[in-house]
Amino acid sequence: MSIHVALNHVTHYRYDRPVALSPHVVRLRPAPHARTPVHAYSLKVEPAQHYLNWQQDPQANWLARLMFPEKTRELRVEVDLVAEMSVINPFDFFLEPIAEKIPFVYEPAQLHELAPYLVKAPATPLFKAYLAADPTRLALKTSPATAAAAVPAARPSGPLSLSVASVNEAQRFARGEAVQLSIRPSRDAHVYCFLQDEKRQITRFFPNRFQRDSRVLTSTALQLPGTMGFEIVMNPRGIAETVACFATERDVLPELPAGVNAGDFHPLPVASIDQLRQAFAKASAGTLAQDSFQIRPR
Repeated sequence: MSIHVALNHVTHYRYDRPVALSPHVVRLRPAPHARTPVHAYSLKVEPAQHYLNWQQDPQANWLARLMFPEKTRELRVEVDLVAEMSVINPFDFFLEPIAEKIPFVYEPAQLHELAPYLVKAPATPLFKAYLAADPTRLALKTSPATAAAAVPAARPSGPLSLSVASVNEAQRFARGEAVQLSIRPSRDAHVYCFLQDEKRQITRFFPNRFQRDSRVLTSTALQLPGTMGFEIVMNPRGIAETVACFATERDVLPELPAGVNAGDFHPLPVASIDQLRQAFAKASAGTLAQDSFQIRPR
């Protein structure tokens, strides 16, 4: 036998004089995709003289847009709801084969659909400091019992390395075809990516105006362009291009020469990828990883 729960919600405002109310949007109705069965729902609004239009936001949530043509001395919104408290298994879903092991990379079509949910805000200085902190020091700031039970996560050993590959493992591309790259360091690091185009001009495309934080976690591969507002495409002339990425343990961008530390998506006054490597090697004091990807025509 299932259990039904009746919910009542009231929002009530009173004013000391007649006031003109601006349009109101009320979000007090269960979403249509909610798994809990809803057996009854009602929305009552006062003043009685009003206009009600039901709308839905991009996530399909219900919005009640209210307009009030006359002045009033009170506003009252009452919702009555009867829901069934049925048992729902939260693990009743299927995993796509690509998601059976973590980390995984979304398909290009999925990246397009999930774009609003994958946008990351730039990391604040405080959050950067937290990520860079020694986990043993973080454990000591917890309660004694928690600190005693805490086991610091082991950091990957060995030299820093970097992998740059296409998302779908493609090696050659048709003219005008978009290229999606997956960049992963062997441990958490700061990553910088450059493109040498068919004219031998070199531009930096990561970090950029869409994602200024250069830090990349080894647990989550960086996808470029991913959801960012630019594209990497095979040029119409069908001439091979080179993507070169560098990884360092700290953010060295401010320490690079002015010619290398120029704006994103602008040609740099450097002659070769090797000149970039030398600048990064000097700024990083030798702790540097590099990998390249050739965008070849089909």
